[in-house]
Amino acid sequence: MKKSILSFLFLSFAFVFYGQTKEAEIQVLPGYTAMVMDVAEYEDTIYEAMLALSDNNDQNQINIFINKYINAKYDSTISIDIPSEQFQTGEFRENSSHYEHLKIFPVAKDEFCLTVYAAYSNCHFTFLRIKEGKILSKKTYNLLDSKSYESTNLAYNGKDTIYFTYNGQEVFKESNWDNWIIAFDLDGNVKNYVKLYTKYSDEISDMIAFPDYVYITQIFYKSESFYSVLKLSSDLKTIIDVFPYKYGNGSPRYVEFYKNTNKLVLNYGITDFDGNSQSYISEFSPEGNFETSYNIKSLKEMNDTDVYMGTPQYKKDGIYVSGYTTTWEDIFFSKENPVNYDLSKYEDYEFKEGYIYSYSSKYKSSNRIYTDGKLFVSGSYNYKNAGISKIAYHMVLKDKTKTDIPPYEYIKSDLNPFEKNEITAAKSKEVRDAVKIEKYKIKQEESLAQANIIKLSWISALPDEEKVISTIPVLPFSER
Repeated sequence: MKKSILSFLFLSFAFVFYGQTKEAEIQVLPGYTAMVMDVAEYEDTIYEAMLALSDNNDQNQINIFINKYINAKYDSTISIDIPSEQFQTGEFRENSSHYEHLKIFPVAKDEFCLTVYAAYSNCHFTFLRIKEGKILSKKTYNLLDSKSYESTNLAYNGKDTIYFTYNGQEVFKESNWDNWIIAFDLDGNVKNYVKLYTKYSDEISDMIAFPDYVYITQIFYKSESFYSVLKLSSDLKTIIDVFPYKYGNGSPRYVEFYKNTNKLVLNYGITDFDGNSQSYISEFSPEGNFETSYNIKSLKEMNDTDVYMGTPQYKKDGIYVSGYTTTWEDIFFSKENPVNYDLSKYEDYEFKEGYIYSYSSKYKSSNRIYTDGKLFVSGSYNYKNAGISKIAYHMVLKDKTKTDIPPYEYIKSDLNPFEKNEITAAKSKEVRDAVKIEKYKIKQEESLAQANIIKLSWISALPDEEKVISTIPVLPFSER
């Protein structure tokens, strides 16, 4: 009886919070089907990159919008036009994007670099440097010779170079899938362009860059998949070191990169010798020297159906983890049960303060930035009715209550996933002997990109309100 009463009260409160749309300041973009591709922060400014289409024909001009928010409030939009011969995508017909079409890198106040990638049959890459709404430099490259495809990564070294990786196939029967890496200066000029490959099918799953080194997670598909982190020189000419992983129990199953100020952060999972799954985080110097590790213990009430969707945001004053608790059923079957976002601050991986935002929302997104006490959330809501529409929204969550329960506890550990021994030395040599780096030629075209500053007509509404849905183009659904 007591549980039933508590459940009723919780649902009642959730309903009250859910109705308070003004408190959440939800804004939606009518008239366009739109995909939010990236968000980035510089001081008090948030940039949001999206693709948008104003009719139900995706062969027509696709709009590239870079929305600017100051103190989490919408300010203006830079509208970028690139004709279809240099950019196109069919992903407005799908549930979500398979490509990093847009990636934004703030480099100074009111100045950023934007990369625009068109994969598969279009195979073009455009690099733009924009300041105060004006294009300072623009470069477009044709990647058709390597048949560039969807496994892409981008990284900024924080100084003078942006790196772009993709996989493709030059002559498939010779070496299957291969990788290419391009180093650009901040004006989009190519500093180096290399093909990194083996005779097997290869893929780069992640990349991070520092002024002197570039790290990639390289996957080699043999009879058994083999995984390594490669440390490359900043000019991409040399493999300096190889760190194998996933070679048995007690080794990482996967590796993800983060950057904590000037440290290399590895987030990874292992299966220990007792068969238990464990999550860890380790920090290294930019040179790859081990510094510290932590075992990540979840403190949320979890069972076989619940999952915590947390995203770390590294700032100078600490680590901010924002997220929400949902169910696997909601994720895999696109259910829309409301959730409450939360936020926790850590300093040196020690919990300092935590909050739960009072607004209960069914609009869930991984595009979240904590700024000036507020949580900025942006995304695309998929509405399906004999097709698919993507409705762009953003909301600013302010009202929150304190909580003493953080999502994670970080327990100090001496585990070094890059520890060298006889096994890793042999694996490292195997990779070094297998991997080849070759300088590659790039084709440059005259860039046709144009830009101007506009104001989009955001309205206060919920993404699934009829007054919004009725204005959004609907495209045929063709999920792969």
